[in-house]
Amino acid sequence: YLRRFPDASEVLQEVQEELIHNAETKVPDGGYDDSTPSSNRFGRPNLSRFEFLEMVGVGGFGSVWRAFDRILEREVAVKIPRLERVKLAEFLREARTAAHLNHPNIVKVYDVGEENGTSFIVTEFIDGKNLRDWARTRKMTHEEVAELVAKLALAIQHAHDQGIIHRDLKLANVLMDTKGDPHIADFGLAKRESHPDSIAVRGQVLG
Repeated sequence: YLRRFPDASEVLQEVQEELIHNAETKVPDGGYDDSTPSSNRFGRPNLSRFEFLEMVGVGGFGSVWRAFDRILEREVAVKIPRLERVKLAEFLREARTAAHLNHPNIVKVYDVGEENGTSFIVTEFIDGKNLRDWARTRKMTHEEVAELVAKLALAIQHAHDQGIIHRDLKLANVLMDTKGDPHIADFGLAKRESHPDSIAVRGQVLG
């Protein structure tokens, strides 16, 4: 590919590094990983505001941590990007997009910030598995499946009513809490219909 598309060498290099990284860590794409990820690869973050308890997700985007927020005095999820892969503008765009949404089945964004060169998004912490792993451990009735789909559809409709299209809705991006309720996460590829900073690259398929 580098020989055929020399002008795309930078993008191809990033794709190659991400494929190698995901193969080494064996982490599913998106959502929280049910396995125990290695925190040594990324290192425990050092942010004065948070007490980092454990890494709950890791991938090409960066890492997600369960943490105690000393300011809000509650347990939260802290997403820390790998900024060599995710531009800061895109990272902040995700936070701004999700912050416009307020629905019980969409992961809430509490805050976004930066400390000592480390950017982060603070969100609601969902104590559970993603829908893909959750569904493997139980047999649902037709009624239960219909109810689950209805909750997801209403949540996505709420986003659409705000002019926001998720574009990456999949099992790994739906987190199931201990009560069996779904929460849609990861608006990293979301498009805001009336906003100029939406990701839109000509000829590129997203989501």
